[in-house]
Amino acid sequence: SLGLFAYVVARPPPAAERIVDVRIRPPETPETPSAPPAESPPPPSRDRAAAPPSDLPPPAVVREDEPVPEPSGEEEAAAVPGELRPGVSGPGTAGLIGPGSGGAGSGGRPGGAGAARGERSSRGSPAPIERGLAWLARRQLPDGSFGGISSIRQVAGGDGEAQREYRIAETGLAVLAFLGAGHTHREGRHREVVRKAVSYLRSRQRPDGAFLPDPPDPAGRPLYGQGLAVLALAELLRRSGSRSVTGTLTAGVRYLERVQTPYAGWRYRPGDRDSDTSVTGWQVLALAAARRAGIPVNPASFEGAREWFLRVTEERTGRAGYRRRGLGSLSMTATALACRLDLGLSRTAPAARGARRLLASNLPAWPKDPAAAPPGNPPDVTYWFFGALAATRFGGDLAPAWRRALRSLLLPRQAKEGPDAGSWEPPGRWSRVGGRVFATASILLALEIALDLPSALR
Repeated sequence: SLGLFAYVVARPPPAAERIVDVRIRPPETPETPSAPPAESPPPPSRDRAAAPPSDLPPPAVVREDEPVPEPSGEEEAAAVPGELRPGVSGPGTAGLIGPGSGGAGSGGRPGGAGAARGERSSRGSPAPIERGLAWLARRQLPDGSFGGISSIRQVAGGDGEAQREYRIAETGLAVLAFLGAGHTHREGRHREVVRKAVSYLRSRQRPDGAFLPDPPDPAGRPLYGQGLAVLALAELLRRSGSRSVTGTLTAGVRYLERVQTPYAGWRYRPGDRDSDTSVTGWQVLALAAARRAGIPVNPASFEGAREWFLRVTEERTGRAGYRRRGLGSLSMTATALACRLDLGLSRTAPAARGARRLLASNLPAWPKDPAAAPPGNPPDVTYWFFGALAATRFGGDLAPAWRRALRSLLLPRQAKEGPDAGSWEPPGRWSRVGGRVFATASILLALEIALDLPSALR
């Protein structure tokens, strides 16, 4: 997954594509460049004295070199329920369903949550989800964060060891995985895990709204973390109704608006003058979730993202590129389709129909021999998550096909014993960048959609 050149002339949208809730009008003619996005209003004051009382703990002050605490026998029993009861309705609120989505939600359809072989925890989530969350909870670092080389046990061949430090991004992913199963900082058996993780994210925000780890990310790609932190906080606000994160979330949104490449998307770092589909996809999810949570978002940000996806997508086939048209991949195609449907793209548009055909003919695969992976469809957790999201938003027969494929692919591959029980081995090139925490959190997000949990991210 990675970026494209940036400055481009804005042009009127085709009739098949409209941005929902966007109040600016496109330029009448393409001869002159659009004016740059309007200056974002300054973030509201986040003076804690003026803010409503917080129901989150203050940021913990913890030494970075403290070991990951191992759970006691009592904690272990609480984290992995022993009693499984079929047919218990799941906790949480209705999923995030954007404009243009279809086939989302629960309701007992074939391929829904009941397909998890009737195996549910006492909280209502399928047992494989609860086992995965219990493993994640054990991997939380003392400061509340997730990820990083220090938190991941090296396995044979190095497949489970993170190659880089993505502390903010992996913490955001982990929070989303817990939220997707109905656990917030106020309710659920993992509420303390969520509280600590959210407290960590808030403690890492600078006055300008940027989320940065300490020590800084040596890979130098902070906007992945920014998007995932904003997405996690927006979903927390939307699901729990807690206003204690509103100031932090609003400042994070304003930062994303300011660092967007003019008339395009986002790249790795603030100040980059180009964009890429991978980073842009996470920012679009984040800003759309923030808007649904009641945070005002500059419409120009959605307009720029829409222009970016148009630029990198072959409209006839629906294949989207990473930084330019013509060099597309399945992962970028799924990312672009999921985002464009949320930005108002009609499912009858040629690009949507073409992308749907690509996703339908390239269902998730995980061959024993990586060399035997289908050409162009290697194991890729990002493709699985965005593909599940795009299939759910597109609806029709694509959604149940993806749900069935993900269940049959991922449920048997969950580790059943030892210290890795509940997690997944990182498959493919990009999963090894984040290691087992990244892979497990991403797979949980995809499975929550595949198992049709009512609180899954949609």
